[in-house]
Amino acid sequence: MLPTVVDFDFTIDIEKLLSVLHMDKDDELFDELCDLCEKAQAVIKPKAVYTLCSVEHTATENITLINGIEFKSRIMKKNIENAHRAIAYVATCGTELESIDTTGDPLAEYWLDNIRLQAVGFAVSNAVSKIKSEFSLGKTATMNPGSLADFPISEQVKLFSLIDSPTKYIGVELSDSYLMRPLKSVSGIIFETEANYENCMLCPRLDCPNRRAEYNEALKQMYE
Repeated sequence: MLPTVVDFDFTIDIEKLLSVLHMDKDDELFDELCDLCEKAQAVIKPKAVYTLCSVEHTATENITLINGIEFKSRIMKKNIENAHRAIAYVATCGTELESIDTTGDPLAEYWLDNIRLQAVGFAVSNAVSKIKSEFSLGKTATMNPGSLADFPISEQVKLFSLIDSPTKYIGVELSDSYLMRPLKSVSGIIFETEANYENCMLCPRLDCPNRRAEYNEALKQMYE
């Protein structure tokens, strides 16, 4: 089965951007921000690619087979123990924004980076919604390589192999250090589970700006 590729129609939310940047429409730099947003809106194309995978449970400690590929994570093994399928995905802000020249202006690059963040957030949210609908998924959880020490970023290589070639489909490349480019890209494995699980529940970094759930020490001990 070939992976599914989705391009999203996306409109930059100026109001949301202003809030994140701690600016308002009376700011003396507002017109410059609008000019950058206009350039970005003309080219921006957030997108995602995903594929359905089979899950095979093994007797080997911490090993789960997804499409026959070994993923090593005790947390994944526990979370996915009742699932027989999973969906691997990569979502991105798109490579198109790389064409915008900020002339080395750090402020303009900061603004553009926040536009990228908004775009990838939109891509992930809409990709997950589409995946849940297409495969009639019930309650789900997602695990992302590099989000926890137990599921290191090096597992990114295996996730990419599940999708064949995210580079070919949506332009996302994997560096030698396993980072995705464009940097504002997200990968993950979605699976059905009755558990209430978020990676954030096991991460003690309380000042994380992207935290989606409170740290849960008792839950962390359950996985150890």
